[in-house]
Amino acid sequence: MTPAITVVARDTLGSTDVTFSGSVTVVLAGNTGGAFLAGTKTVALFSGVASFGNLSVDKVGTGFILVATAPGATPATSAAFEIVAPAR
Repeated sequence: MTPAITVVARDTLGSTDVTFSGSVTVVLAGNTGGAFLAGTKTVALFSGVASFGNLSVDKVGTGFILVATAPGATPATSAAFEIVAPAR
């Protein structure tokens, strides 16, 4: 997936919570149609930010959603997105 997926821990004021530590896990949700999310799905936070640089989905489609979870945090849900076939 390009660009890399980034998850940011936010405090109650909406600022990046650089003290939040641990790991973030992402899963594929929504209209998956049997699609599989590949790559490193659990990443450690660094200064409140987790970057997922090698995620991919094995099927084209629409309505995909990523859900990010971390211990002690409210889960975050992405907007729905589409996976298109690469240009040939």
